[in-house]
Formats: sequence, C-alpha cells, structure tokens
Amino acid sequence: MSTFSKPISLCRNFILVSLTKAFTIYAIWGAHWASVMDEQPFLSGVIAVKTLVVIRRFLE
Repeated sequence: MSTFSKPISLCRNFILVSLTKAFTIYAIWGAHWASVMDEQPFLSGVIAVKTLVVIRRFLE
C-alpha cells in the first residue's frame, strides 16, 4: 500500500461530495427556474431523481 493512497482517497471523496452538492444545487436551481418561468410545480422528488441522473451521467 502506498503512503499516498490515503490522501488521494480523501481528496477523491472530497471531490465527489463537492460535485454531489454542486449537482444538487444545479437541479434545485433548474426546478426553481422552471417553476417561475414555465409554471411547473416545484417537487422535491423530481429534483432528487434529476440530481441522480446528472451524477450518473458524470460518473460514466
């Protein structure tokens, strides 16, 4: 085991957490924009699903 594996692992986890937060904020903003401009309902379940879709696309 390399002495660098733990810092790299911590860095990778930090990046994944940061990206998850960013994608969640992006999905919330998109849903808010659609509710204001397109008069669509603001549904948290839809936001969660859209966030997961974006994260899965990014990780592929």
